[in-house]
Amino acid sequence: ELAEAAWRGFAVDDGKRLVWKASIDLSRPRVSSMGHHDPLDGYISVREVMWHLQHADANPHQLETELRGFRTLCRGKDWTTSDPLGLGGLLFDAARVAQLAGPEAASPDIELLRDLLQAAHAGIAAWLGSHPLQYPVARRLAFRELGLSIGLHALPIIKSCISGWAAPDRMLADIGSALQALETTQPLASMIEDCWLLPENRAVASWRDHVDINSAMLATSLMPEGFLITG
Repeated sequence: ELAEAAWRGFAVDDGKRLVWKASIDLSRPRVSSMGHHDPLDGYISVREVMWHLQHADANPHQLETELRGFRTLCRGKDWTTSDPLGLGGLLFDAARVAQLAGPEAASPDIELLRDLLQAAHAGIAAWLGSHPLQYPVARRLAFRELGLSIGLHALPIIKSCISGWAAPDRMLADIGSALQALETTQPLASMIEDCWLLPENRAVASWRDHVDINSAMLATSLMPEGFLITG
């Protein structure tokens, strides 16, 4: 029902774009621009709901319209971002794609996983170029950084999923290269967590102003399996 409502309430112009925010009753847009990763998140979330329906002996095809709409909006998109929260979202989405694809992964899933990993690697490199972890904690937003640390915890899950894939060598090589490059950034997760575990850093206004989401994100980063593992 949520998947159906999301498409019905946020897709506009005959499904050619999504609005970022809608009114509570979904009757009108509140922010008309489209979020960078909204079509991607919608597509993978519908895929995940359909996976659960199938494994519950229900009818997954009832969401074909929504799946087709989100998939159309994803075509040709460049998912690269230098926002740490968005980067964590890309890695989370990559983990979901790898798990939903299963051992008999089809080419569209393999291509999407490659694109997500390459975009995440490019984005992390761009983010690190501004030396963000050297800023005073009062100028940093914990929940955005912790989004990235959560996403980095997905790398072993992705690696495990693709270990048995039979796919064209070039595609697997591209995925392997992107994963290898991303694994060199994994220490960032511990650096971010260690920073925000310090009581004095959780006393600054930038933490207290967003204490609910900051706390939830820190807890998720410390115990990420329940969030990252599909099914």
